[in-house]
Amino acid sequence: MNRAHAGLVVLAGTAFLLSTDLTMVNVAIGAIQSDLQVSMSQLGWVVDSYSIAMVSLLLCAAPLGERLGQKRVFLVGLGLFGLGSLLGALAAQISMLIAARVVMGVGAALMLAPSQVLTAALFPAKERMAAFATWSTLGALGLCIGPLLGGLLVSGPGWAWIFSVNLPVVALALLMGWRVLPVVAANKGAQLDPFSFVTSSLGLVLSLGALLQGPDQGWRSPAIAVSLLGGVLLLGLFVRRQRDLAQPLLQLAAWRQPGVRRALLALFAMTISFNGAQFLGVMELHQDGWTPLAIGLLLAPYALVVWLASRRASPLSRRLGELRLIALAYVPLVLGFVLLGLAPASGALAATAGLGLILGGLGQGVIAPVATTLVYNSLPAELLSSGAGLAMLARFLGSSVIVAVLDSALASGSKSWIPGLLGAGLVSLCWLLQQPRRPAR
Repeated sequence: MNRAHAGLVVLAGTAFLLSTDLTMVNVAIGAIQSDLQVSMSQLGWVVDSYSIAMVSLLLCAAPLGERLGQKRVFLVGLGLFGLGSLLGALAAQISMLIAARVVMGVGAALMLAPSQVLTAALFPAKERMAAFATWSTLGALGLCIGPLLGGLLVSGPGWAWIFSVNLPVVALALLMGWRVLPVVAANKGAQLDPFSFVTSSLGLVLSLGALLQGPDQGWRSPAIAVSLLGGVLLLGLFVRRQRDLAQPLLQLAAWRQPGVRRALLALFAMTISFNGAQFLGVMELHQDGWTPLAIGLLLAPYALVVWLASRRASPLSRRLGELRLIALAYVPLVLGFVLLGLAPASGALAATAGLGLILGGLGQGVIAPVATTLVYNSLPAELLSSGAGLAMLARFLGSSVIVAVLDSALASGSKSWIPGLLGAGLVSLCWLLQQPRRPAR
């Protein structure tokens, strides 16, 4: 194994670690509630605090990597994720567990944006799509193995072990990463604007917090309305500030590139399907009495489809073109949501939900490496950091939005087909937005 492939093992392996951890925590929620005797609101923060901490720092992680060095920031993030895992394993109170999840979320943010820049640095342009396909596939595999592993650990030694199992993986990744990851030259002249840092982070915290808590507190709650409005206003101030800075935290020129913009919308849609289809499918199966182990087994073919599709993405993009292939990949994403919406009423839940997940996996496996590669290969070196931040933000904003939408639909007692229709509608909207504008006559 050469150094580039060893580096990819570290980077893709940490993607696997992050996605496995996320699904294991979801499986362990019931056991945590029983053991720590906490309310549903407190329990929700075990999941939400991680998501909010991670997404709110994604935009800042990319320029931090540019200023301090991508490898250094990645390894610091990996170390923080390990520290948070240790605190989670030792937590005897809900406040300590929530604090541990915040530390893990910060660590995940510092890992994610540099990991894609480091992947691009390891391989020449013609080999990047295969590398990003490996990165995405291991992430999908972790989401499928997580319920299996989490179910075994929670029903065996206990929920604390879902955090303990991270520790040896983190230790090995730190040792390997220090030796094999490339040193991407840091820009010592880069400056971090405190106003941009505060407005972007606080704006994302408030807006995402409102989206994630809206289903529980009610969308008419004054606290939710104030949080959402305040978050949007702060993000607006952040965008305006970037236009006036000589060294902005986020280079808006990256978004103005037509190919990059369409790729980012595709990544947003892909994550809506990636997280939304699994969320909806798992909820349907759980309500039908399926065990975490049985659900994990049903998800295994889905992971295989994601892997096979990602491996075929590179030759297909050369034959059809990247943008045309991305546009075609929207079709199975929409059909997958439609089938998941029909699954509970079909009388064949396992077959219909399984086929819906497989169709979604087909589109996801194609879009993830093709769109990510398009972002990196379309930008000059000085915009790569901003491209990395936008790519990761597109992925995780899609996750937060679709979970909030589906959670609201399910909590309101909507008919079974409505959540699937909402998911299909959001993906279709992304497809409409990424269509090139026709010049006015």
